[in-house]
Amino acid sequence: MNVLLVGTGTVGEAIAHLVKGRKWLGKLTLADYSLKRARHVADAVGAGYEVAQVDAGNAPQLKELIAASKADLVLNAVDPRFVPAVFDAALEAGVHYIDMATSLSIPDAKSPYKTLGKTLLGDYQESKRHEWEARGRLALVGMGMDPGLSNIFAAYAKKWTFDEVSAIHVRDGGDLRIEGYPFATVFSLWTVIEECLNPPLVWRNGAMEVRAPFSEPEDFVFRSEEHTSELQSQSTISYAVFCLK
Repeated sequence: MNVLLVGTGTVGEAIAHLVKGRKWLGKLTLADYSLKRARHVADAVGAGYEVAQVDAGNAPQLKELIAASKADLVLNAVDPRFVPAVFDAALEAGVHYIDMATSLSIPDAKSPYKTLGKTLLGDYQESKRHEWEARGRLALVGMGMDPGLSNIFAAYAKKWTFDEVSAIHVRDGGDLRIEGYPFATVFSLWTVIEECLNPPLVWRNGAMEVRAPFSEPEDFVFRSEEHTSELQSQSTISYAVFCLK
């Protein structure tokens, strides 16, 4: 399988390393707005990946690159603001597609913290479901950490580990450190800001409701890394901190 990886930031670089030497991988093309960055990642991995320059917000340009790279799959690792262009380019090119983040939501303009917006996360992509089905191509959306990997963990646990599951709560955190920097993220800083400031959604009384960011604390218990049965500390978090939208 030939893959076009769009975006060679932190996430894209990790993917480039992880797929190195995989038997299913035919050719991997690393594409980024910065050709220098794409080359840096290719050299760091040392697997002979091809590189290309592309504007992730330009669907026609992306479509041309998909054809030129002979890609069977487009792997989208750029900021979610560019999801529609990359998603549409893959659809029009007739190839499979995977992304880490879905198309963005649009909060209600007049009352963002009380009224549910008309466009929710992933709505743009969901609206094109039938077009993908008609072309016989697969689009896996929102396959990052949560949603994404957490869904796989939950499905595995339900099928193989527990007899019965009543609820699943996702906790997301990290302690990444980069020497010389006071703060580090594992993906786009602008995406982190957007996720924490975007009005969070909660499912309550059989319906989706919107809240102001950091407005409803939730208490839960951290467990010790050494002894999972021992209670370590108790912290107050917010829906918005963990982006449960």
